[in-house]
Amino acid sequence: MRKILVPTDFSKAADKALDWAIELAHQYGSTICLLHIYQVPAPAGYVLSVEGAIRGGAEKDMATRLQYTSDKLGRGGVVETKIHKGYTVPFITDIAERNEFDLIVMGMKGTSALREVFLGSMAKGVLQSTKVPLLVVPLDVAIQPIKKIVFAVDDEGISSHKVVWPLTKIAKSNQANIMVYHLDRGEKDSGIDPTIDLFLEGIETTYHIETEEGKIHDSISHFVEANAADMLCLIRREKGFFARIFHPSTTRKEIFRCEVPLLILHEA
Repeated sequence: MRKILVPTDFSKAADKALDWAIELAHQYGSTICLLHIYQVPAPAGYVLSVEGAIRGGAEKDMATRLQYTSDKLGRGGVVETKIHKGYTVPFITDIAERNEFDLIVMGMKGTSALREVFLGSMAKGVLQSTKVPLLVVPLDVAIQPIKKIVFAVDDEGISSHKVVWPLTKIAKSNQANIMVYHLDRGEKDSGIDPTIDLFLEGIETTYHIETEEGKIHDSISHFVEANAADMLCLIRREKGFFARIFHPSTTRKEIFRCEVPLLILHEA
C-alpha cells in the first residue's frame, strides 16, 4: 500500500482513523495524505473574512495532525496534507482516484456516521462514488494485531487478484486467518465460488456457510461477534444479491452494527 488517503474533519473519529493509517504505514512504508475539505457559509457580506477564518483554523488543526503523524512515523515516514474548499464527497473520491491512492481510511462514530459513508449528505456517499478500497474505522476500536478477518461473500466469483489485494496484503502481513462467510439463500444459491481459493492462496482460510433466515446485515454482524473477529471485509458489486447491502434504498433504512474495522473492496 504505497499511498493512503485519510480524510479528516479533526474529530476524534477522524483521529482514530489516522492512528490506523499510521499503523498500516509502519507495516508497508506507505505515504499518508491527510485531506481536509471545508465549506463556507454564505451570510450577507463578509464572505472573504469568514472563509479566511475557517481556512486559518483548518490550517492550525492540520499543522497539529501533521506534527503528530510525523512524530509517530519517525524518520523515513512520509506524510502530506491537503486543504480544499468544496463538497466533501466529490473531493475525496476525485483526489483518491486521480492520485491513484491504494486505500482510503475513514473514521466513524456510531451507525449514523457509517450511514454517511454509504450515502453522504452532499452527494452520493464515498462508498457509492469511488472504486478505491475503503477502510472504515469505528471510534471505540483499539489498535491491535489483526488475527481474524471475516470475509463475507456471495455466490459470485472474483475477477482478479487486484480486487482482493488489500485483504490479502493485510492478512499476510499480520499472519491472520480469513474466515470466508456465506449466507445460503436456498435453491437459487450456488454456494461459495471455488475460485476464491486461488485468490487466498498462502493464507490460512476456513469456510463457513450459514442457512439461518433473517436479514443479511444481522447475520454477518452476529458471525463477526460470535467469532471475535478483528476485521470484516466485503466486496461491493454493481449488480447481484450482495449489491443490496450497499444499495441506497437499503442503507437508508438500516446499516451494519459494525464493531470492527470494515474493509470494503470493489468488483466491476
